[in-house]
Amino acid sequence: MTVVARKEIDISATEWDRIVRSATPPTSDDCTITIDGRRIDTPDKLYAWLEELAGLRQLDDRHDASL
Repeated sequence: MTVVARKEIDISATEWDRIVRSATPPTSDDCTITIDGRRIDTPDKLYAWLEELAGLRQLDDRHDASL
């Protein structure tokens, strides 16, 4: 499993708005890609992935673990 380092940044709401407004629009191939490489590029794939996550969370709840 790949460990991704995250760095928190502290910016104002005004600065965040400026960044978001200046971003270019998405391209036709923009989509979510899961850590295992699956492309979530249709509503059906999204719903299937969300169902999978819900199932994993239920398993964790039954085993008193955290996901």
